[in-house]
Amino acid sequence: MMQDMMSGRLPPGIEPEDLPAPESKGAELVVLYCTQCHNLPSPSMHTSEEWPEVAQRMFKRLSWMSGRRKKWMGMMWMKAPSPNEQKNIVAYLKTHSLKPIMSDTIPSPESPGAISFKNACSQCHALPDPKLHTAEEWPAVVERMQVNMKIMDKPVITDHEKEKIITYLVKYANQ
Repeated sequence: MMQDMMSGRLPPGIEPEDLPAPESKGAELVVLYCTQCHNLPSPSMHTSEEWPEVAQRMFKRLSWMSGRRKKWMGMMWMKAPSPNEQKNIVAYLKTHSLKPIMSDTIPSPESPGAISFKNACSQCHALPDPKLHTAEEWPAVVERMQVNMKIMDKPVITDHEKEKIITYLVKYANQ
């Protein structure tokens, strides 16, 4: 992450109003603390099992930076969350985390849409369950992921692949 921050390449983020339960204390704390260093992370960037380790790594960095009174690598003084706020943040992230599906349990695994889905999505994260979003939500999610692939220097799906993935996910979203 520090290398990405120094190179100007940050992980993609979302807007505060796009967080799940945006009025909750957990969402408020994520916005307050996480955006001090990088774009606002979506809780669905990681699984429930991954978030505690990711969060602890970030809390350690914030704690270190909050102890600095001078500018550090061009950053201003940071504020670290209290232990209680850390617990609240992790609980929020775990509650709204990515609900993965194992690649051997996805519907119609040999279909062209499933193959494109597996190849594209697994570049950055665990495969999301097609039921994670509604049929109406999937097109915007896949569009955002196509943009994120470019930002993160991943092989970007073509518009044809995007349509195959959307068709596949929409088909299985409500089953």
